[in-house]
Amino acid sequence: MDAVNADGYEPDVMKLIQLVFLSVGIVATAVAAHPVLASARRALDERIPEVALEAVSRAIGTLGFPAEDTDGAKLLMAEAQLRLGKSDDALAVLTPMTGKAATLLRAHALASARRWNEALPFYEELGDVPVSAAVGRAEALQMLGRRAEAVAVLGKLIGSGNAPVSVRLRHAGLLAELGRKSEVETLMREIKPETPADEKWRDYVKARLLLNEEPYTQALDALNAVIAKPEGVTPNLLAAVVLAATEARLKISSADTDEAARELERFLQNNPDNPAIEMVFRRLDQVNSGARNPRERELHKMALEHAEPALKFRAALAQFYVCKMQLREKNRRQLAGQSIASFIEWHSSHRLATFVWEMKAELDQSNGEFDSALEALEAAQRTTQDKERKALLEMRMGLVSFQKGDPSLAVTYFQLASEGAQRLKNGAAFNAALAELGRKNFDGFQTRLAGFIASNGGDPLAGELLLEAGFTKARENDSDAPAALRAFLARFPTHERAGEAHLALAELSLASGNVAQVNVEIDNARALESGNKSGAQAERNHYAQIFAADAANPRDEKAVEKIIALARSFISSHPKSALLPDVRMKLGQVYFHEQDFVNAQVQFETLANENPDGDYAEPALFLAGQCAGKLSNAERAKKLFDQVVERKGPLKHHARFQQGLIEHELNNDASAIFQTILDAQPPASAELRYATFCAIGDNLVRVAKDSPSKLGSALTAYTQLAAIPDIPAEWHNQAVYKKAKVLMQLGQAQEALEFLNALIDSAATTETFWLYKAGFEAASMLEGQGSWRSAIAIYEKLEKIPGPRAEESRGKAKELRLKKFIWD
Repeated sequence: MDAVNADGYEPDVMKLIQLVFLSVGIVATAVAAHPVLASARRALDERIPEVALEAVSRAIGTLGFPAEDTDGAKLLMAEAQLRLGKSDDALAVLTPMTGKAATLLRAHALASARRWNEALPFYEELGDVPVSAAVGRAEALQMLGRRAEAVAVLGKLIGSGNAPVSVRLRHAGLLAELGRKSEVETLMREIKPETPADEKWRDYVKARLLLNEEPYTQALDALNAVIAKPEGVTPNLLAAVVLAATEARLKISSADTDEAARELERFLQNNPDNPAIEMVFRRLDQVNSGARNPRERELHKMALEHAEPALKFRAALAQFYVCKMQLREKNRRQLAGQSIASFIEWHSSHRLATFVWEMKAELDQSNGEFDSALEALEAAQRTTQDKERKALLEMRMGLVSFQKGDPSLAVTYFQLASEGAQRLKNGAAFNAALAELGRKNFDGFQTRLAGFIASNGGDPLAGELLLEAGFTKARENDSDAPAALRAFLARFPTHERAGEAHLALAELSLASGNVAQVNVEIDNARALESGNKSGAQAERNHYAQIFAADAANPRDEKAVEKIIALARSFISSHPKSALLPDVRMKLGQVYFHEQDFVNAQVQFETLANENPDGDYAEPALFLAGQCAGKLSNAERAKKLFDQVVERKGPLKHHARFQQGLIEHELNNDASAIFQTILDAQPPASAELRYATFCAIGDNLVRVAKDSPSKLGSALTAYTQLAAIPDIPAEWHNQAVYKKAKVLMQLGQAQEALEFLNALIDSAATTETFWLYKAGFEAASMLEGQGSWRSAIAIYEKLEKIPGPRAEESRGKAKELRLKKFIWD
């Protein structure tokens, strides 16, 4: 058997050690004096627990029943309930009771309910007396995946001389599973079976040893021989043989998972009450996880039997493993969500509900539904009594809270986790300190850091915290960031991440324009590369050199060539680096600025294809579309912008706008494309809406050459733009100017002149480009009409507006006066 699996869902065990209930002696001494209880005791000894339970229940409810016999009666009641499989009822009776007999029965009840974590402490409290306590302890350890400890407990019991043959055989079976052949052979020479069941267990142990030797067909034949004659084959032994036979089949042919799974399914269908049913389900799940086409159909069939009381436990296990199977496959995670919901609906009180809620949390977390994940983890906490698991759940809740962007809540959960389980203390303290950084609580961080260092001063994690403090301050542009990084280097000069600190200092120097210091820090980091076996330090150094070269001043042709060479070298040297997207984006931008749109487009498209879910994917596609547009590849540009739109990210409306501009350049009607931006919900940014109104007007004016009626729609677009409340002057003035131009095309020159003149009189002088254009256009119209004095008046209005064309306006007015002899 392997250890408890990483998810903590269920221990991986291959067989059960049958519990030996030897509590009779302890209870009998206490209750033999009372005739009713003595009668109940006899009924239990005769294996008629129904009679015992009825007698004791009636006696306790009878007036005059001696108070001093009440505890003894309750012990008999609990034992009878336990033998009838009513472990929950037994626990309800035993929970308030004290004493060895109550402790033993409580441990047995918890074990019967498969609550191994809870049963183990009670068995340990009792020690090795009676024998059933030691055997129960061994079984609990085995079920929790602590097989070596279980072997030790049984070995001690056997050494005391108190172990019956059945226990010694089970001890031998465990040793056989561990492959300790010589010990098993020694034990088997000393063991003399006393019953047919013992003989069958002996045969099983011998067959189990054969699984460690080739040919494995001998082991399979021997295992089949064990159950060829059913006499003495107990339920536990039957399960053990089936599980061992599965192992044999897989050793004979590791690819024959289908047959192995089929045999396990047959066992589960035919033995719904087998005490080892959980282990068989677990083994079936392991087989399915390694299969190309895992078998799910039979699990679904068993899961649907949840309405049958006798089959409900098996149905819960089947549904649980359906959830696990679907959750393993990324393309079936939606189905996993439905299966998890079904488990919670049908089996909310099952002990596996804790782990199913954890599955739901995992699924929600992966989908970014952090509030729902936290609710699921809280539900998981409510369904477990295991203190350590509660602490583990609090740790996970802290991590989810941090991922959600709520570091304050994360700190609270990490603190609870550190208090709930000793083994989580350091990890939770470390995470709490990081969460303090996440909420920019540097004072709280320093307090937690001091506590961590006091307990773990030499731990490299202390250095990690100091380093993260420096990184956090650097990200926040905190002036203390360099000092924090240098404090880390002073305390941990040989830390495996010291090079990263030097590189962070290089980047800070780069941001401050101190290129000389950038190179010093890069050299310091390079000096540490030899100790970095992963090559990560070399990557960071190479990366920093690219951005240091990019910051060099002056930025001449040689500097550009250096940046390109460094970036291309990085791409070829570190093709799987996490820093590759940054480098490709930088290289693409350099090519773009140098108007090398072919190479720029290659880098942007490659970046988007290699990292489709990365932060750069959307801007890279957008920039690639712009490159294609500048290369006059309209169709490619439109397809790239379509990909941006499909991502539904922040650039989707801008991509639509670019598509509209492409159609505009092709002299096509693009108004429908632009209209999608105006109709978008939630609305696009105000600036983009202004540009879109204007673009609609411009486009309609262009296509009006073939469809003059479109000029009216263009006029409407400019009118709507100019009427927007609080619109910036540059957009308002442009709209009025273009509206006037359309009116001129429609033959409404006088109305156009009125709009232009009103614009000159009323517009704010903060925007002068369109204001001057409007004035010069109005003056030109008046000159064309021979209205010399009115034109001069317009020019004189313009010369009073502070701006780049004021002097030109003055000159125009003077020139016109001289030319037309107008002096008044």
